[in-house]
Amino acid sequence: MGLTEFRTALLMGASGLVGGHCLEYLLAASCYTQVNVLVRKSLGIDHPKLIEHIIDFEKLGDDADLFQVNDVLSCLGVKGALSAYEFEQVEYGYPVTAAKAACKKGADQFLVVTAMGASPWAPSALFKYKGRLEKALKQIPLKGLHIFRPSLIVGDRQTRRPDEEALYQLFRKITFIIKPLRKWLYIHGQTIAFTMVQTASQGRTGIHIYNTNKILADYNRRQNNFSC
Repeated sequence: MGLTEFRTALLMGASGLVGGHCLEYLLAASCYTQVNVLVRKSLGIDHPKLIEHIIDFEKLGDDADLFQVNDVLSCLGVKGALSAYEFEQVEYGYPVTAAKAACKKGADQFLVVTAMGASPWAPSALFKYKGRLEKALKQIPLKGLHIFRPSLIVGDRQTRRPDEEALYQLFRKITFIIKPLRKWLYIHGQTIAFTMVQTASQGRTGIHIYNTNKILADYNRRQNNFSC
């Protein structure tokens, strides 16, 4: 399926770093006539294309009609301290439920942010659940599945993550000495969001994987020529 003139989108994780930038790009894109967001509380944004759905994510699959859109973008990620159950739901359970609902309602594409190093056998809980998520999504008969595997995501977060901030500062010191490493050690959330929305607007079928180098290459090629 190629680019269509008018599209509708549903975004999860709009209050986060990547999701917030995705929302900005979706609202600015002329080919998107309606942008739905699933949130726990209002974002406080007034825009003619924006429709907020304040939901209980534990009941995410109860209203599948919400997923009757062209493109579903999942930018969910943990914020602050969560229980083991909540962590698993945010990183794995909710995106899988959303993908199944999107498939059931015939959405054209499901786009999701995972992580570089995602693997069901990873020692880290984050990478393990991201890996399980990727595996589960590939088993759902989606028309189009786009998996974005960035390295450390940096940018202005509403909620600071001390562990990520410390890692970012370490990477900055490393890349100051070895500049070629900069391309894959970290990436800005806005760059990921731009590439996600640009990719969504193209409406491609099949399974596609985007690592940090691929995301950066697409961003650099298209940042002055957004085609939507």
